[in-house]
Amino acid sequence: IDEIQDDSGKVPSSVHILALQKRGDLEFEKNQGDQALTTYNRLLSLYEAKTPMASVRYKVGQLYFKKGEIQKATDAWKDLKGQQNDFWYNLAQEQLKNSEWQGDYKKYIQRIPAMSEKETK
Repeated sequence: IDEIQDDSGKVPSSVHILALQKRGDLEFEKNQGDQALTTYNRLLSLYEAKTPMASVRYKVGQLYFKKGEIQKATDAWKDLKGQQNDFWYNLAQEQLKNSEWQGDYKKYIQRIPAMSEKETK
């Protein structure tokens, strides 16, 4: 099934939620990031207001982060703050801080050759 189906109402919402989550997880594990994003975002739009989905929201941010879309990752992760369990929010913040540190480190390393040339002259 290529198209994500809406809840038909023929099965309990919990079954539809589980089916979408399993589909997204499978796509995530197979490195089908765009498909997983579509599935997870559909799941969030349909059910996040009714059911806690912090782990799904974290995965959405993680997929954006892997694509280099840091602002979209940040936007996805900001909604984790203040939920009953801040674990996913803290994990996301740690990943963002690590990314900033790596960016700063790369900039510093790139400046070292220029700095050493100035010292030898």
